[in-house]
Amino acid sequence: MSRLSEELQFVPLFEPEAYGGAGKDTDAIDLSRFSSVTFVFMFGDITGDSTLIFYAGSTNALAAAKGTAIAFNYRRSAADINTTLADTYGDVTAVASTGLTLTAATYDYRTLLVEFDCDQLTTTNRFITAAISATANPMDVSCIAIGKPRYAAHTSATAL
Repeated sequence: MSRLSEELQFVPLFEPEAYGGAGKDTDAIDLSRFSSVTFVFMFGDITGDSTLIFYAGSTNALAAAKGTAIAFNYRRSAADINTTLADTYGDVTAVASTGLTLTAATYDYRTLLVEFDCDQLTTTNRFITAAISATANPMDVSCIAIGKPRYAAHTSATAL
């Protein structure tokens, strides 16, 4: 029997909580272990605008230092969580390295998928950190990365 836990690697990045005043960064993820990876952001209540930016680096420390912002693609759920069509997603949308503005009217109670084709990234972009900027008001959000390992195994090596 095929198990998703052996075919994919699930990397928890931050727990559901009200962030905002201080912003929130994920741990840096080593993308060299994956052929593709999807960051899954689930938003609850958003009461102020923030910006989502991805940073890359050749080492974990460089990515975490947020020196080089990179462009990315995303898909947003078609409807609010717990409603019809919440599990369907719109077209792929490209975002410049300046980041994506997370407005309450657009992302409140939605799921956001940010996908990277790891084979398209250079060794200088081996590690990636996601950062949500601080806002004046709290924002409820959680994040997990789902990676497709280059070599599936019963027990995966850490990507953090």
